[in-house]
Amino acid sequence: MKIIAPSYEVLDNLDNESLAVRIEFCGRICYKSEDKIDHESALPFVSKMAEHGHNSVLEMGVVSLSIDGVNDEQVTELFLIQPRYLHIDRQDDSLLVTGSVRAFRELLMFHPDCMIVQAACAFLHKRHPYFFNTILPEN
Repeated sequence: MKIIAPSYEVLDNLDNESLAVRIEFCGRICYKSEDKIDHESALPFVSKMAEHGHNSVLEMGVVSLSIDGVNDEQVTELFLIQPRYLHIDRQDDSLLVTGSVRAFRELLMFHPDCMIVQAACAFLHKRHPYFFNTILPEN
């Protein structure tokens, strides 16, 4: 048995990378496949994780959205379906919603009729289609 001394490294450089690159880096550490990281590997990796429903890997990516023009009924609906890994802060008629990619995927999978979920996931899909391609409602 090989004993490895505990250590850590602060990876500030990842803050400047895309969401896919950050998720890949963390996911590859979990799968002990860091040697497979290159300049072209992030999108195929996260696409495969999403396609196969490996949402635990997608927890490692977090986004924040400001959602304006919401009414009390919509906000109540969102709070009633709020999954783990999602934080909602309300100020007047706007929301600041922060959550992992997993949280937004699970919202879309389990509550596709919620208007706020539809709007948030549509916005995220435009920027990161590889997270939602396999779970988008048909219409």
